[in-house]
Amino acid sequence: MKKLLSIILTAAISAASAISAFAYDKTNITVHNTEKHGLYITVGGTKIYCDKTELPFIDENDRTQIPVRAVSNALGKKADWNDTDKTVTISDYNDDKNTVIFTIDSKSMLKNNKAVNMDTEPKIFNNHTYVPLKFLGEAFGCDVDYTTEDRFSDITVSRISDFAGFNQADSITVWGDIEGLFHEAGALGSIMPYEGEAPDLNANYISAYRVTMPENDTNSEFDVYWDTLYHKTFVKTGVVLYTANEAFPRFLDSLLEAGGDAIYVVDDKDRELFAKYGWNINYKLASLTDALPQFKELGDFFANEYYYLYNNELSKDIGLDLSKYAEKAVTVDIYQLREGMPEKFYPITTARGIVVKYENEIIGAFISTGRHQVENACSLSGKSFDEITNMSFADFIVPLLKSEDDMKSKTPEEIIKMYCEALNEKDEDTAIQCIAKTTMFGGVTSNLLNTELYDSIPHLPLTNKTFVKDDERRIDNIKSISNVEIKPHNNKNSDEKHKSYTVTFDAEYVREEAISNGNQYWICTMVYESDNTGWKIASFGH
Repeated sequence: MKKLLSIILTAAISAASAISAFAYDKTNITVHNTEKHGLYITVGGTKIYCDKTELPFIDENDRTQIPVRAVSNALGKKADWNDTDKTVTISDYNDDKNTVIFTIDSKSMLKNNKAVNMDTEPKIFNNHTYVPLKFLGEAFGCDVDYTTEDRFSDITVSRISDFAGFNQADSITVWGDIEGLFHEAGALGSIMPYEGEAPDLNANYISAYRVTMPENDTNSEFDVYWDTLYHKTFVKTGVVLYTANEAFPRFLDSLLEAGGDAIYVVDDKDRELFAKYGWNINYKLASLTDALPQFKELGDFFANEYYYLYNNELSKDIGLDLSKYAEKAVTVDIYQLREGMPEKFYPITTARGIVVKYENEIIGAFISTGRHQVENACSLSGKSFDEITNMSFADFIVPLLKSEDDMKSKTPEEIIKMYCEALNEKDEDTAIQCIAKTTMFGGVTSNLLNTELYDSIPHLPLTNKTFVKDDERRIDNIKSISNVEIKPHNNKNSDEKHKSYTVTFDAEYVREEAISNGNQYWICTMVYESDNTGWKIASFGH
């Protein structure tokens, strides 16, 4: 057998053997106290996810303490905190009679109202409630085991081409619930010997990666080349070349972009929902908290309002409706999907699954590419916004726009002049009012990391600033805008709601990025947004 096929098959067998060596069922809880990866917990062989502020620890009584949120989620239980009594009640979602009650700093536990003595007590640590794993697990009929062995093997992915893109790491070593996923999502089963003229693997449109993975007591390496121009994948070991599914390099690239923070624990109900519509979840990129808007009217531009208003129509296509939970605090999980966007979105190939939850129940779900254009999104059934609503987003928002009495009577030339003055004076609120809502909306995912949902800091044309920190404003990158001249521009697409102008001015920036200091010449496209809001700036271009 060819060398690479041997490597892959052997590694796959090794991974399967490693998994079968810990062939747990859902009632088995194992504490892994390892030299390499420290202390972690698996339930049914799946690692419990804990964020950095709520890691498990071994207390002074040699008992493993684990945050109640993490372990209750893993066991499929709900946890209710009583701040008055300092108690936490853990129970089945559909059976309140089957309960376990812990009291902070008490060695007495109640199991279905019967006292059980413990040799340690629950604690509050880092503002999280911790309970002793042994007694919780046994109370629900679980076997609790302890081992110094690792459940998982390390897999290292390194970038070996020059172009980094949005990668946050050049090389990462990942472990956790990934070995089986690596082979399945990587589509290595589709590998075939390459036949034909040798490709140029050093071309500037080739992204290259090196994969190091365990093979018995040694490591095996092979290189993966992703032809992003012609959408081909090559796998190379030594001088032998193979082809593989494009899902594999997408998988590797997203690992480097996640920077090692990917979460390999996926909620079963999330996986089932996506599978129902033909999507497969690779892993979780991020879990965020957010607040839904009020969904009723649109005044000043806020990225949050437009983002959820747009994507709620995608959710409604599969029977979910975020507007029923207006102004509620929600959790948003971002998943890396194995499949790319539907063919009509070509050349976009990547896809993320977004799940919105309220009190652990799914209330919204849709597909999004993330960065670049926020409109590169669809419902789980593959329909775009326009297909679902039978209208553009610009037309969709018109009935929701509040009246802007100080803006709606101004001419296009007055709006352009107002915008330039606002930039010069660093008046962000006025500048935002001059821009079309759909233009502002289009910028909320520009150059966005895949671990983020949207950018709440406004993207304003001509500010010449791409990336900012949370406490910055893009408009502050402007030192001055002066000597502004505005003249009509002949454009065959002009009509009563669309006009073009040439705009010249002198600009000076704090930092030059895409635009240089000095005299500027731009074509400004104007759009009549609505009777309530009047003329707005749609774009600046050359």
